[in-house]
Amino acid sequence: MSINTLKTLLLTFLLSSFNFAQDDCDAGLDDFGICGGDGTLQGAIDATEPGGTVIVPGGTYNETITIDKILILTGSGSVTGGVVIAGWNVVIDGLSLSGRPSQKNTVIWVDQSGGAVRNNITISNCVLDGESDGKYAFYGSNSITGDLTFDGNTIQNMSSWYVIDNTGSSDATTALDNVVFTNNTLSNVLGSIAFRGKQDDPMTSATITGNTADYTGLSLSFWAFIEVDNAQHVEIAGNSIHGISDGGWGEGQAFQ
Repeated sequence: MSINTLKTLLLTFLLSSFNFAQDDCDAGLDDFGICGGDGTLQGAIDATEPGGTVIVPGGTYNETITIDKILILTGSGSVTGGVVIAGWNVVIDGLSLSGRPSQKNTVIWVDQSGGAVRNNITISNCVLDGESDGKYAFYGSNSITGDLTFDGNTIQNMSSWYVIDNTGSSDATTALDNVVFTNNTLSNVLGSIAFRGKQDDPMTSATITGNTADYTGLSLSFWAFIEVDNAQHVEIAGNSIHGISDGGWGEGQAFQ
């Protein structure tokens, strides 16, 4: 048998195997397009290769999700059990997020287990709902490097004394490069936001632009709308901040 004949037979076998597998998959795709998937959002995340994208259909997902790889998570669904970020270069876009993971009373928790460091996190066009039960929106666990971006989000019903904090109200032990907090809307939020750079390795920049927050009539647990520490360059422009009081901290500043 010639080499060309062998090649032809092998190619025919591979094509027939692929077509069989594809036909078998087509009969068993879940809502995320995963062959043999279990229909859960976590199952779709687990089945996606690092660097891939999971598109979340509209609907409610009563689960806590863990993102432990390079991933874009985008769509229109609602996740009610909170989010754990345990990977690098994570993007969450367009989702409604509420609830909390078991590890921390926060909608989004950055996992620092074993001293792990997470590089580059983006949260965009999401609704982060604290449900007025004492949760934070985002707890960074002093474990984030690279860029931290919040853009175009609605952050609502946060009754804790802080809302977003990359370090957990302590000095930074990991070095952020850049912070972007732009075009976000805060509603019924009682606490403060803090972005803390490392003292001996400060952030290159912090950009705080286009945000809206109205604290009128709220009983704040509060020191400032946003605190930025240890950054070489800070841009603050086009924000609309109203109704700030001292919140019991004796400060009550828009920016600190």
